[in-house]
Amino acid sequence: MIQKFQFIIYPQETDFTGQITLCAIGNHILNAAGLAAEELNFGIKKVQAENLTWVLSRLVIEMKRYPLQNELITVETWIEDCNKLTSARNFKLYDAEHNIIGYACVLWAIIDMTTRRPINLQEKTELQKYIIPESLPIERPVRIDEVPSEAIGVKHIVKYSDIDFNGHTNSMKYIEWMINCIPLEVFRGRYIQRCEFNYVHEVVYNEEVIVYCGEEPTEMLTVFDVKSTNGKSCCKAKFLWQRP
Repeated sequence: MIQKFQFIIYPQETDFTGQITLCAIGNHILNAAGLAAEELNFGIKKVQAENLTWVLSRLVIEMKRYPLQNELITVETWIEDCNKLTSARNFKLYDAEHNIIGYACVLWAIIDMTTRRPINLQEKTELQKYIIPESLPIERPVRIDEVPSEAIGVKHIVKYSDIDFNGHTNSMKYIEWMINCIPLEVFRGRYIQRCEFNYVHEVVYNEEVIVYCGEEPTEMLTVFDVKSTNGKSCCKAKFLWQRP
């Protein structure tokens, strides 16, 4: 079942260029996923009634262009596959003229809210009957390597505005922390064409983390690692840049 949802790009979702921010486009993708799951009766309310919850495992977003303020976009989504630990949900993003402006793929897991351990998706859900084995023309998110040894670290203490309904840091907040490590002038000459994220460990309220940011020699690839104070990786990412 392919499902479609429309969203307006509001002024507060754009940056100084007038284009939607990476965090905001990520939110629309995740909102579409949530609405799609609700329609098919395996949304957050349903699973939380069983003391379970959906969490992101990996995410990739690849944009041809970023929509502007007040644009109408359509997010098309479907489930490509499902194994024991993760389910792959694909996305196509269209503008008002039905031109494709981006793609995304999210690998989801379900965890037990008490043990915080993953459960078997093939036993607990009926995802199999909704699978459409149609791939995207982009690569899926993969395991991200370590940041360079000279990466610069910025401290952050998790606060109220960082926490979501699962009681841990909202997945888009990691992106916000990473983006804020990049000087503004960088965004004047290039844009993030592809980004990947590995969500590894939960980060909770009042926890201190260090956001490490390193740039590859070509200056067209930036890598990140959000680590706890004991050195454990919590979220890794890489941004592939493109010039307009």
